[in-house]
Amino acid sequence: MQPYGFMEPIGKSPNILLITTDQQRADTLGCSGNEAVCTPNLDTLARKGIRYENAICQAPVCMPARACWVTGQYMGTHGVWANGVPLEDRPTLLPRLLRQAGYGTAMVGKLHLTPAMASSQPGDGSFGFDLVRLTEGDQTGGYRNWLGETAPNLADRLHRDFPPKRLCDLYEPGETLPEELDSTRWVGDQAIAAWRRRVQHKPTFMHVSFPEPHHPFAVPERFAAMVPREKIPARVSAPVDWSVLPPHFELLHRGRHPLIAQPLCDVTEDEWLRVRTNYYGMINFIDEQIGRILDVIEDDDRLTLILFTSDHGELLGDHGLLYKGLFHYDALLRVPLIAAGAGVTHRDAVVSNSVQQIDIMSSVLSIAGVGVPPECQGRMLPGLGSSLDAAPYRFTLTEQRGPWFTPERRVVTLRSTDWKLSVYNDRGYGEIYHLAEDPDEQRNLWHEDSFAGKKIELFHELAMRQLDASTPGAGRTFRA
Repeated sequence: MQPYGFMEPIGKSPNILLITTDQQRADTLGCSGNEAVCTPNLDTLARKGIRYENAICQAPVCMPARACWVTGQYMGTHGVWANGVPLEDRPTLLPRLLRQAGYGTAMVGKLHLTPAMASSQPGDGSFGFDLVRLTEGDQTGGYRNWLGETAPNLADRLHRDFPPKRLCDLYEPGETLPEELDSTRWVGDQAIAAWRRRVQHKPTFMHVSFPEPHHPFAVPERFAAMVPREKIPARVSAPVDWSVLPPHFELLHRGRHPLIAQPLCDVTEDEWLRVRTNYYGMINFIDEQIGRILDVIEDDDRLTLILFTSDHGELLGDHGLLYKGLFHYDALLRVPLIAAGAGVTHRDAVVSNSVQQIDIMSSVLSIAGVGVPPECQGRMLPGLGSSLDAAPYRFTLTEQRGPWFTPERRVVTLRSTDWKLSVYNDRGYGEIYHLAEDPDEQRNLWHEDSFAGKKIELFHELAMRQLDASTPGAGRTFRA
């Protein structure tokens, strides 16, 4: 196979490696204090750079969140408002701008900027990537195609297809594919092979995207065995009074949700423990593959900026809920984010100020020496060309639409390190949490008269924040 990348070199611009996972919470790293996971490689990366403990996603569902990475825009601007709504392939996407500037570009793993169940998937050249190797759909050269050729007798046992289907998508380790055939291992192998095939005299941008720890909760036995069950954090308990929350919260808990009809109220503590064991085991598997990739990257004589994050979190049984949806608890909104290498000014640092996932694009382009387009709405991450104490946002903004509800529900969430406000298009309810005193979000203050003044203050902040985040017009001309 020919090396990917064919444009003119641009000197000693740094390599850029963006590593992402799917549906991983911020509190699932050893360096964040979780003793149930085994993440030595990510912990080492954090020691070599900066960990952002209040990194907030702008859309806690896969396709809208992933569109935020490559556009640097909020969901209401880039227009991917739900899974199944494809992103327009435009000139100002992150990989296209880097490719235009002379980078060789590669995408390995889960891209998910187009519907995963579409009959055709993006190939080489799509969205600005010279090389594309996907774990979604039936794309030639992708994981499904490879598995069919490598182990045709096991090809039908892909995670979403193999029986039996159980409550919470829970599977025993012995029911999974062998680890050497698992998509997590395949992503690691493909990333290493692509890096070795790069054009040596050119800078490289590679996005390595693991499709786990997304449900179903299935992991090879070796990685599940690494999880000490006695160290698994306790679940945040389900609400005692569901009436103080939006009605769809209890619908999911009781198994009357229109999308996920599973009675979560019937899940036993042992089953929840097994779900969490498998979830942490998947993260252990990912960390091992990241270690293999980083070993190869370190042999390069060109400096590399390494970023690690996830598209959104996972409820994982907290509050009596599972997966994701219109439930803007921090378990969904907070994502891991680590930066190390080229352009990072500090080592073993932790930033508590709020940052957003749309900041990745502006930060990468700036470190690469590429102009940030005016329609990019993100800012520089603290410690990347700015002070470690910089506070890009007083409040972050997260948006979501739930097209499977009737009537359709929408929610917008304003969050600081101390307060959170969630407003729904059904005006009769919402959520306010004082995170500084109630980090587990157990007491919804929305209906409490003593917090009426705070509600007005937060509504004002939300209005100002939405004005700040409104669709930029710099890319359009005005003529009277």
